[in-house]
Amino acid sequence: MRAYNLFVLGPSGMGKRSMVRQFLEKKAADEQEPADWCYLNNFAQPHKPQALRLPSGKGAELRHRMEQLVDYLRSAIPALFEGDEYHAKAAAIQEEFSKRQDEVFKELGEDAEKQEIVLLRTPDGFAFAPTRNHGVIPPDEYEKLPDEEKNV
Repeated sequence: MRAYNLFVLGPSGMGKRSMVRQFLEKKAADEQEPADWCYLNNFAQPHKPQALRLPSGKGAELRHRMEQLVDYLRSAIPALFEGDEYHAKAAAIQEEFSKRQDEVFKELGEDAEKQEIVLLRTPDGFAFAPTRNHGVIPPDEYEKLPDEEKNV
């Protein structure tokens, strides 16, 4: 695209503005329409947006369609999380997780029992406790045991 420096001097009322407008309209008719430039968010590097060159007039169309998409997604995404299908899948995942968790803790409990330790569920999670004759040794009794018996 060419750049023109144009200075029009003269008294007011002579039609300078009209003459400049006619000149520019004639020149613009001979020139190719400039491309639209759109800047897209770069999620990997937000400080470096990506430039997108589009044919003239397509930038406004892209903006309009993106606005429509955002409006649609604002209602469609929450609706997905409220539907019966989502709740059914979430419940199935939770059930499978609970089942696997119970299996793992059962195996861990069995391994602990072989070493005369018991796995206890507490309000804060889980804890291990020493056992004797399949019964949990209270902390005060455990402290009274000789060191060699504690380390077994």
